[in-house]
Amino acid sequence: MTTFSHISVNDVANFQGDVTIVDIRDPQSFANGHMPNAAQLNNDNFAAFIDQTPKDIPVVVVCYHGVSSQQAAQVIAQQGFETVYSMDGGFEAWRLANPVVRHSDLIKVHNVHLYFLQLLQYFSIKRLYTAPLVYVISHSYSSASG
Repeated sequence: MTTFSHISVNDVANFQGDVTIVDIRDPQSFANGHMPNAAQLNNDNFAAFIDQTPKDIPVVVVCYHGVSSQQAAQVIAQQGFETVYSMDGGFEAWRLANPVVRHSDLIKVHNVHLYFLQLLQYFSIKRLYTAPLVYVISHSYSSASG
């Protein structure tokens, strides 16, 4: 394929099968919120993306409002990818009705996990019985991250 196609937010949300989602917004915007399973794509990692991404898996390019993603999608399509889309409306349209991953949410889950590990270490040092605590930690962490 040497050109890209447009795809709606709804079609991306309901996409069946494997898809690679790349977000070309700036790093701060990406950290503040991005689509689940999206990878940030920029000039620093573009060559690695081209080399390491299977050409037969569809690629969806996301920007702020669906404008600059069109040019990026065209460049990616010209690198030999079979199916490349530019998502209409961009991330701003996505976030209105779909889940968003925020870097701060990931940090909160990580910090809770670290707190539980510190508790476990404290109880282990004191040689207290820790089996109930291990159970709580493992179930709390899997619920918070999942």
